[in-house]
Amino acid sequence: MRGRAGHTPGHHPVVVLDAAPGDWVEGMNTTAVRLTALRRRHGPLTALDGVDLEVRAGTFVAVMGPSGSGKSTLLQCAAGLDRPTSGTVEVGGTELTGLSERRLTLLRRKRIGFVFQAFNLLPSLTAAQNIALPLRLAGHRPPRTEIRDALARVGLADRAGHRPGELSGGQQQRVALARALVTRPAVLFGDEPTGALDTGTSRQVLELLRGLVDQEGQTTVMVTHDPVAASYADRVVFLVDGRITSELRAPAAGAVAERMALLESAASGTNAAGTTSAHAANDTCSAGDAHPAGGAHGSHPTLAPPRRPHRHGRGERAMIYIASLRTRWTSLLGAFVSVALGVGLTAAMGLGLDASLAAPERPPVRFAGSPVVVLGQDRLTVPVERGPETTYVSKPLAHPHPVDIELIRELRRLGPVRLDGDKRDAVGVDARARDVREVVDGRARVLTGDDRRQADPDAARDAEALVAVNSFLGTAGGVAAFVSVFVTASTFAFVVALRRREFGLLRMAGATPGQVRGQVLGEALAVGVAASVVGCVVGAWGGPLLGEALVEAGIAPRWFVVPGVGGTREAPRVSALFASWLTWPLQLAFWTGLFVAFAGAWTASRRAGRVTPAEASRDASVDSDVMPWSRRIVGTALLAYGLGLLGWTLATDPSSLMKRKTYTVQPMILITAAAALAPLLVRPVVRAFRLPGAIGLLVRENSTASVRRTAAITAPVLVTVALAGSLLGSAQAVSEAKSAEARERTASQLVVTGLDLKPPSERDIPGAAAVSASASTAVFVREEGSALIRSEARAVRDPAALAATSRLPVVAGDVRDLDDRSIVVNEEWEKRRVGAYVDVWLGDGRPARLRIVAVLARGSGDNGAYVTSANAGVPAVAPAPGRARARASVPVPVDRVDVRLEAGADPDGAAAALAAASGGEVRSAEEWLAATHPRTKAQTRLGLLMLLGISVVYTGISLASTLLMATSVRGAELRSLRMAGATRGQVRVVVAGEALVAMTAGTLLGLAVTAVNLGGLWLAGAP
Repeated sequence: MRGRAGHTPGHHPVVVLDAAPGDWVEGMNTTAVRLTALRRRHGPLTALDGVDLEVRAGTFVAVMGPSGSGKSTLLQCAAGLDRPTSGTVEVGGTELTGLSERRLTLLRRKRIGFVFQAFNLLPSLTAAQNIALPLRLAGHRPPRTEIRDALARVGLADRAGHRPGELSGGQQQRVALARALVTRPAVLFGDEPTGALDTGTSRQVLELLRGLVDQEGQTTVMVTHDPVAASYADRVVFLVDGRITSELRAPAAGAVAERMALLESAASGTNAAGTTSAHAANDTCSAGDAHPAGGAHGSHPTLAPPRRPHRHGRGERAMIYIASLRTRWTSLLGAFVSVALGVGLTAAMGLGLDASLAAPERPPVRFAGSPVVVLGQDRLTVPVERGPETTYVSKPLAHPHPVDIELIRELRRLGPVRLDGDKRDAVGVDARARDVREVVDGRARVLTGDDRRQADPDAARDAEALVAVNSFLGTAGGVAAFVSVFVTASTFAFVVALRRREFGLLRMAGATPGQVRGQVLGEALAVGVAASVVGCVVGAWGGPLLGEALVEAGIAPRWFVVPGVGGTREAPRVSALFASWLTWPLQLAFWTGLFVAFAGAWTASRRAGRVTPAEASRDASVDSDVMPWSRRIVGTALLAYGLGLLGWTLATDPSSLMKRKTYTVQPMILITAAAALAPLLVRPVVRAFRLPGAIGLLVRENSTASVRRTAAITAPVLVTVALAGSLLGSAQAVSEAKSAEARERTASQLVVTGLDLKPPSERDIPGAAAVSASASTAVFVREEGSALIRSEARAVRDPAALAATSRLPVVAGDVRDLDDRSIVVNEEWEKRRVGAYVDVWLGDGRPARLRIVAVLARGSGDNGAYVTSANAGVPAVAPAPGRARARASVPVPVDRVDVRLEAGADPDGAAAALAAASGGEVRSAEEWLAATHPRTKAQTRLGLLMLLGISVVYTGISLASTLLMATSVRGAELRSLRMAGATRGQVRVVVAGEALVAMTAGTLLGLAVTAVNLGGLWLAGAP
């Protein structure tokens, strides 16, 4: 190739080339670009009005004209960035106007290069990656040497690994030029390529452009306002009011400046007449116009500090906050929805709690016709010490006392007595309550009025169900508040990260750090108030629906109702609504919403206040600071505490990990720690992904460069996966541990169950080696004088048979030593030394002093106490006042029989004989274990699913709001990607891929947290 080595502006000798770049340009006489009758209208405005222009290959053409003349629009139409209203555009003989968007993109990628004032580099990619991007988008993987040569060609061989934010403006422009040339385009378009550069750097870029034309025959079309820049061209075309009016060949800077002065003078007069102003407005709003360096995101300050103190400054700031909310509503939508949902859930849960705590007194059903009900003793009441005072604590008996027959005879003397069939747990008496109390004299309970409801068969179940409702709603409300605070905090942190440039502009305009913090907190206040009001309305509406769901799920009693908001037929709707706002559930929900909004925005506001004016020139898409040290310290401390607590519990009390309160609360610590450290963990996790092609490169680099955006998606996914895995996995692990422990403890082959079994003997069952009959019971012990503990127990008839049919985890003593004066306890008891005496109350409330003969391991909590059948009877005659014990007792019915068979015995024959002798259901030990272990209560299962549902909903909210916020500020970045040669489909794949990578990272981190939590449970349940 032959050409000159240098260039003097204004002097352009003819250059003869051996070949022109590209595979479709053949010589100097080839037309590179042809515009014919080109028109472009934007509504009523005309940007181009019949433009005819021909650009020869291997020439340098500059386009100039007054502001609003249509220069940028002409360049966009010629380069295929915009479609004309009419006319044709040909590039290298190919007409662009009829091409589809995809074919147009592919043509731009192969034949056209772009160099613009705003550089349009991808901020997350290095210089080398930016240059290689067009080739990789086309499916080619260029050799490193080619990229190094391209960098060396523009004098940046030592800047290959630097991102745009680490380069000067001139260096960024040279990278953009190298990217435009790496595909060897037939035509290079430049829109004010030196407009953002200083004089020296501008000269370097222009000389480089000129050299490409002279030495390599590169066709170049450039829009500029600078006469000096235009003087580097072979030809200058002047545009006025969308029409080409004149041109200069071999232009000199002075001649160009003189011509421009005449045109601008004429344009000023025209603007005064109102003609060209329309074109100026059109040029300003055109989709592809250049933006100032660093201003591609469109962020503008919304807070302008007053020049001098003003008495109405607070009111003005409030108006500014409102204006900011109007323009930033998409950024704060996620926070609004998350707070509103949290308040709604809290309000609904609070209304449910209020309904359960203030449950209506229901009238008696069983003995409704009797004014007095005598109920057998069904509770144990003992004194305990609470500080300096003594109080009484009650627990339900395992075996309530029946009403004594002798007492019934005495009550008949007072009046008619009603019995419920053969049941003697309660009787109705038609007599005066005072007379009944005198006759009963402490041998039973006397109920009157609504208290008679306690004799109904479902009273105990209803009371237990209300306790379950309270626990369920309290836990769900707490998790809702926890996740709401977390999502809100993440949303505000991400908003601040995206608005760094805006806050930098505010600081540059004179705003103090306190004013910047005040703006963020003011927005949080507005969001909190609006979201809390909406949330209270939603919660008040959803409360009754929640009550119905609890009843249908069998958690709440059938009569349970959560009152709604809006009044009744008797009360006016408005007054009832106003009164409901004053109730504690809605008040708590409202103020909780404000607290959540402020708590979520507080840290973000502090970070916003630390933004310096220098941030105004930085790109918000790249995070220079992953996370503040305060968050690192808090997250690390939580992680260390969670792991330390898990290790300490494993070393000291492994069985406590098997308890529901522990395995639902302890994982929260590790989940919170991992979520807090998510911005720090995301980068190495994403870096580990090996994604192919240009799309993979963009996804990986964008995800690691924009850590806060990635973490804002990763963290809620992490929380959801970790909650799901930890809670459901823990429940399953505990059930499996209990099942495994039960299998390990069972040495029998057959198990009989039923309500009132007939205890068989070994003689009744062919092949039986041992038969152990037992019944469910309980014992009560007062620990440390301040608590009454109920321990589930089994009452056995033959301790030797128990030892033969089971493999109990005995750590001290011998179960076979059990008799009527002794007890078997486990390691959870306060007194657990063999030979020691312990004072207990038996299942029917009788006090007893028993000697410990054996101690069992804690296990998973199923290793209860063991007593003999004599210590699990119900008194046949209620003790009279002053008597310590009854005169006789009735044994508790046997409800289980374990049978161990001899080797070679026939299981089927033994099972048939056992069924005939006992009258119960006979199953193999494996069948019995499968039926009883594992079994998760419906309340627990529904509670876990509801917690997971809350987390999933919040995850969806967080994902949607993060993607909405990110997309709203990534317009320039995505436009740059399109200008680099990406199709619309590729851009969509990049955005979707980033979200998918972030979700995958969150899933992996959530699984890691789950593995730690479940690993602790596995170690706790390991033998």
